[in-house]
Amino acid sequence: MNWIIITICGAFFQNLRSSLQKKLNKNLSTVASTYVRFAFALPFATLLFFFNFHNLEIIPTILNQSNFLYYTILGSVFQIIFTFVLLHLFKFSNFVTMIYASNASSSFAYVYLALLVSFKKQ
Repeated sequence: MNWIIITICGAFFQNLRSSLQKKLNKNLSTVASTYVRFAFALPFATLLFFFNFHNLEIIPTILNQSNFLYYTILGSVFQIIFTFVLLHLFKFSNFVTMIYASNASSSFAYVYLALLVSFKKQ
């Protein structure tokens, strides 16, 4: 049952972050807003990394997996690109922006999945 609470909290904070980002996007350029979104998340990501990997001996095992770094970099670049697109669309208050913002997470997941499957077949 904990996964339900975690999922609801994750959706809430994702919407909160997007709404705050929309307000920030009015004062900054889209590139600056995208940078802020990832720069301020970096300390939390670092803490989460060390929280999950107390034993740093597992890191070489993870890095030795085939194409791990390739897929990680590819996913990171697409996350930044789609965040830029989302923030750019926030400048237009229209129906397409609303649909994209509300379905962004699932849209990203489908695009990532399609890309990973296509690269996996190669």
